[in-house]
Amino acid sequence: MATVRTIQQGMIKPEEHWPYTIVVLANPWIEAPESPDGFVIDPIISNEDVFDERASFLLEAIFGRLPGQGETMLGTMAQDFRVISVFDAERPRSDENALISHDNTNIVVPRQDKFAPFLETIEVTGMGRLKADVVFAITGSATHDRSSAWFTLDDEGVAGRGHHPLRRAGTAKQPSRVLQAR
Repeated sequence: MATVRTIQQGMIKPEEHWPYTIVVLANPWIEAPESPDGFVIDPIISNEDVFDERASFLLEAIFGRLPGQGETMLGTMAQDFRVISVFDAERPRSDENALISHDNTNIVVPRQDKFAPFLETIEVTGMGRLKADVVFAITGSATHDRSSAWFTLDDEGVAGRGHHPLRRAGTAKQPSRVLQAR
């Protein structure tokens, strides 16, 4: 069973509108062209304590709370963001559960089209199906130690989503998301 934690509730909004939501999740599988069957289990999924430590560090960095951190722009808005973490060690080996891929160097690459369907399988108590504006997928890849990210996608046809200062307009009709691994 997945461990889904609401770390921070975020700004109170009308029931039909979620606050700006950041999700930090443990990547279950890696698309690995070097593997005979195309997928390897992500080592992070075997250690929830390490995932929790990395997620905590990531959030401290995003919100400008690290000792001596110069960039603190989001710190003043931190309380407005809903923050949810997801750790699910029971996801089976499958294409839809591999949120990152190994490239042919040492970079982990987001599989952008996998994120929204993955999140839709997760139920958040009292909130319904998980939706996110930004997703950070934490990996423990043993061979690829450089991260990458994709730009944010947004649906300009959905009220309240098109003019947020942290979003860039896209063309896809899916939740916004960015991947940061490692």
